[in-house]
Amino acid sequence: MLITDKIKLRTLFKSVRNGMDAECKKNLDSSILTRLVNSDVYKNATLILTYISFGSEVDTTELIKYSLSVGKRIAVPYCSGNQMDFYEISDISDTVNGRFGIPTVKPGNNHLITDFNNAICIVPGLSFDAEGGRLGYGGGFYDRFLVDKKIRTVALSYERCMYRSIPTDKYDISVSDIITENRHYKL
Repeated sequence: MLITDKIKLRTLFKSVRNGMDAECKKNLDSSILTRLVNSDVYKNATLILTYISFGSEVDTTELIKYSLSVGKRIAVPYCSGNQMDFYEISDISDTVNGRFGIPTVKPGNNHLITDFNNAICIVPGLSFDAEGGRLGYGGGFYDRFLVDKKIRTVALSYERCMYRSIPTDKYDISVSDIITENRHYKL
């Protein structure tokens, strides 16, 4: 049976992710990171816009550290009201826990990104489908941010969180690539 209610799907995939054994999650995260950094989409990017992982999300902390070590520019989100912007960081220590304990950039000396040339945006989500459909957390931050920008979007997902068909509406922005532990969906 295909579930078409976003609230029910969010509950389902939170449960799937939260139910993963810590060692299994660590191994899957490592496989996803390896597949990402070996992809042309990553290699060709000079600027990586990425969320800082929280809870049971695919870990991006190692991605941030690795990217900085190989000379990529990293920017992480900062939300104010309903708006999200990305600020460049030079070290993972440039971040703090923000609203709801979600990691964000430290306010202050970090550079606001306005030029998205050669950038990719790593987008969070609970589930994705093979057509690029994305089930986010319901706040619409990434959809509003991406709506008027030409940035290649990459989702990191566990294969077990891929779904047949994510229900979408006119405001939902699809992703262009999905990387799991098993494959790279190029859409």
